[in-house]
Amino acid sequence: MNGVSPTLPMLLIASGFYLWGMANMRRLTFCQNRRPSLLGQEEFKGVFHSGFEKLREDFDIVLCGFLPGRIGLGAIVVVVVTALLVAFLFEPWKLRSLESPRYNYLLCLGLVLLWGAISVAWLRFMCVWWLLRKLLVRLERLPLRNAFNRIPSIFSWAPIWQWSGAKRTYMVQTHSLEYLRCLAHTSQYGDTELLGQTDVVERKLSAVLEKERSGNRVTGALTDALNEAFEEAAERFALELSDWKPDTADATRKDYLKKREVLPLGEALSTSQSVMVAAEFIALRVVAHIRYVTLQMRNTLAFISIGFILSLLALKSYPFQPRQTIVWSLISLFVVLSAGIIYVFAEMDKDAILSRISGTDKGKLDKEFFWRLVSFGALPLLTIIATQIPAVSDFLLSWLQPSLESLR
Repeated sequence: MNGVSPTLPMLLIASGFYLWGMANMRRLTFCQNRRPSLLGQEEFKGVFHSGFEKLREDFDIVLCGFLPGRIGLGAIVVVVVTALLVAFLFEPWKLRSLESPRYNYLLCLGLVLLWGAISVAWLRFMCVWWLLRKLLVRLERLPLRNAFNRIPSIFSWAPIWQWSGAKRTYMVQTHSLEYLRCLAHTSQYGDTELLGQTDVVERKLSAVLEKERSGNRVTGALTDALNEAFEEAAERFALELSDWKPDTADATRKDYLKKREVLPLGEALSTSQSVMVAAEFIALRVVAHIRYVTLQMRNTLAFISIGFILSLLALKSYPFQPRQTIVWSLISLFVVLSAGIIYVFAEMDKDAILSRISGTDKGKLDKEFFWRLVSFGALPLLTIIATQIPAVSDFLLSWLQPSLESLR
């Protein structure tokens, strides 16, 4: 016996549910305060014939709702299947410890519910990727695709997967305003209406940044008003670009694919150059949505990773039997979850639009793919190894021992 209080497994499971609640609170907060609009308004239908309005509705259902409809039914199926697998592999009725049977069954119930929450989060993660992949495939079919090559690499989606990636920087918004200022002084688009729209965007962005600088919460009303102002300008450019032809996207001119480092003066732009800058402005609106979606995926994945670790530690922190059955059940769950996550990471890294944004080669895996695997998979894998190798387990528990003693 390791002398650890039987309270500890219950506390670890309770921590998992607390983490689940926090992850859902962040998800809903992102929906309220950080959700940009997608190119789905009526004005875009005549230009982008890709059903973006339906995709936007699907994204809202999966990211901002509680998995209704077919997705909700899938979530119920996942929970039921998880419970049956746990019952088949884990055999909770055979779980033994130094405590009473009532304690054992209560612990099993907590674990089944936590693993069900993890499984539903994994299903949400996969559904979000399937929707994002639909969006990316449709974008690659449009002449707009080359605009993603030209926008600066600082808008890459990859840094969002770093642990500091959730911090809001407003870079997309401030750079979008710079694009508007540039276009407002071109011979192609510059007029009183666009200058007025630019002034409106600048005032609303200033209100958001002032809240951020003063340390106050940026409300959803402020961000919605800013997004609406950007969307009005994007609608106009989309209508102006309604005569795009497929061969425009296949142009061999170097400036069609070259990353733009500095915006030129609007007065110096020719008509074709102004059209390119306008396309980049629209692309930035799409990039804002892609970054929002990947931020939601990161939040979900963080719960999956840490929730799994907590469930594993709950079983490791007390001498439950049969230990080998417990370990193999958790390894099976880890393999299933990891297979889906690795698939998504690989597909994201090879995607054409995401590669255009980040400036990498499409169809190939780069170092960011392996970094993401390490960031979200190393700790769960290390925890599993610790359950199999006593020396590693003892080393890790030695760091926690002072805290554990207080629970005895």
